[in-house]
Amino acid sequence: MKLAPLSAVAFAIGATAAAQDVYTVDGIQVSILGRSLVALPDLDGDGIAEWASGEPRYALTRGRVRVHSGATGAMRFEIVGDVDEMFGVDVVGVGDLNGDGVPDLAVGSEYDSRTLPTAGRASIHSGVDGALIRELGSPGLEDRHGAAIVAMDDVDGDGVPDVAVTTLREDGATFNVGAVRAYSGATGAELYRVEGDTANDLFGVTLALGDDLDGDGLRDLLVGDTADTPGEVHVLSAATGSTLLRIQANDLSESSRFGSTIENVGDQDGDGIDDLLVGAPSDSTSAHLAGLVRLVSGATGGTLLEWQGLTLEDALGSSLGSVADVDGDGRRDFVVSARRADLGDARTGYVSVFSSVDGARLRMWIGRPGSEYGTDVAVLGDANGDGVDDVLIGALASTSGAPTPHRVHLASGAFSTARTFCHATAALGCPCGTPSDEGGCRNSDGESAKLFAHGSTSLATDDVTFHAVDLDPLGFLMLVMGTGSGQTPVGNGVLCLGGTLTRTTPVFYGITPPTVRIGPGLPEQLQISAGTTTYFQGWYRDTQDPCGGGSNLTSALAIRWAP
Repeated sequence: MKLAPLSAVAFAIGATAAAQDVYTVDGIQVSILGRSLVALPDLDGDGIAEWASGEPRYALTRGRVRVHSGATGAMRFEIVGDVDEMFGVDVVGVGDLNGDGVPDLAVGSEYDSRTLPTAGRASIHSGVDGALIRELGSPGLEDRHGAAIVAMDDVDGDGVPDVAVTTLREDGATFNVGAVRAYSGATGAELYRVEGDTANDLFGVTLALGDDLDGDGLRDLLVGDTADTPGEVHVLSAATGSTLLRIQANDLSESSRFGSTIENVGDQDGDGIDDLLVGAPSDSTSAHLAGLVRLVSGATGGTLLEWQGLTLEDALGSSLGSVADVDGDGRRDFVVSARRADLGDARTGYVSVFSSVDGARLRMWIGRPGSEYGTDVAVLGDANGDGVDDVLIGALASTSGAPTPHRVHLASGAFSTARTFCHATAALGCPCGTPSDEGGCRNSDGESAKLFAHGSTSLATDDVTFHAVDLDPLGFLMLVMGTGSGQTPVGNGVLCLGGTLTRTTPVFYGITPPTVRIGPGLPEQLQISAGTTTYFQGWYRDTQDPCGGGSNLTSALAIRWAP
């Protein structure tokens, strides 16, 4: 089943907040703060979950992990690595392993070169103060031990959770086959080892926990394997490491890296087995390196829903998450990032929330130019007390141009700059009979154009930015604002605006990329009052549309404005 149309979806728009972020936390230049993010339990008793961030380029090659207050973002403590360790490439919560009643941390440093070049390291640290509890494994030359880590259930029955660790480039039956090991959380002893199938397999590039397919009372181990074209997910018995299921995607483009990211999202198809989100950020099915994400059955691996990137080189599926119900249908929804998306500026990046029922886009947070917004995401829970889960989002920079501190955003789950309220469908009727499967009327390039917005809904702040994608090449776009909504056939599209219409200055664009940015800041032609809702749509040239009208329209947005 493919992604449902971007249709009329009801949700709050700016009524609860005029700002996209609850707060932000900055690192230093080139530190790669936000390379790894994880939500932790409430460590300080304030009722709000804490979080940790990996910063592997801190002090050039040392790296560090910081644990932050979920309420304020303030640092509780930090763990700094040694020279040439690049500490903090991966960080996860692993439960209480030392018996002090506080959940602990596991940290992966796959490029650690202190003893041998890129041997890697995996270590367990106290959740109280970051003190080292133990190291896991004895990696060899260029093994890249600690490339991925996941907390497991109690595999060995000693009452303490256990841990799985990837050694990504370890030699086995063949060169660089890669291996995943399960370790005792209590002692660090190796419980079992599973290796990949072929040379340079990248077996274990990501790890996660699934359901219990073999009925042994333990959640199964999910292992991403992206070197096997186009990639796959192995479901392994947590007790023994034996293979229970292989989830493949042989219909995708080569080098899709299917299995680069995996998220357990609970039972979505009603069969009693948890289902999975699987990312393929290098997939080129829809466009070169646009990326793709699939919701797959945890029981069979069959595809339930699918999303594709918006533009060239989006890398949709860079990171994944799951949030409490956003659209009121009683089901959890999905968080998906596209860190390399070009929305009018190179590597802007965006993070979307999609409905788990029909795949509709419910939220969209967009980064600043050059920020690679969405390097990692982690769902923190409700940090600001508005009843909606908030989302941690990593970004490698805040603006384009000169180097800037790398940043973690806590994005407000209740905030959305705009909602898509109209996108012509078969039901609404495209004037030329060219509806797209994803909603809208296809242009002469075969796409249905979409309009998005990000930034504050505060008129005083005035930093809202509009992005139009999937336009017909070689033309111009005019942003139009209406004081009301409507449905009027125009050219090859449907004008969803009504009331008084105001046109802005056209923006001309070339062949590639057919993506246009307007802003930040409202065009000077627009006069808007606080407390009102206005409606926006892009009108653009569609030179070869079948109706001969020479124009088409994007999806339409509604924005409620704050002072």
